[in-house]
Amino acid sequence: MTQTRAMLWPALLLVLAGSVRAQTAPDLGATSWQLVKFQSSDGSTLSPDDKAKYTVTFGVDGSASVRIDCNRGHATWKSPGPNQLVFSPLALRRAMCPPAPLNDRIPRD
Repeated sequence: MTQTRAMLWPALLLVLAGSVRAQTAPDLGATSWQLVKFQSSDGSTLSPDDKAKYTVTFGVDGSASVRIDCNRGHATWKSPGPNQLVFSPLALRRAMCPPAPLNDRIPRD
């Protein structure tokens, strides 16, 4: 399950990035992204009912705070070059969130 979450993390962040222009490390610090849509490995697409429940906040110190509905997680991030974003494995607390399509889909994919 940890490996699944580790593989999902980069995919989720690519979706969160959406149409945001390429940014370097200094530009990302103290910013936050919201999930616009989630494209699953089977090609289906889901959009959150409340984008504020699905966020990544980039700290100026290289920390990243993640919210996936009622779950919270932390990682570190760096941007070694233009159009590059690297994350450490995500430490995610798995709370019992109310049923929602994205709550079930994101951890599974």
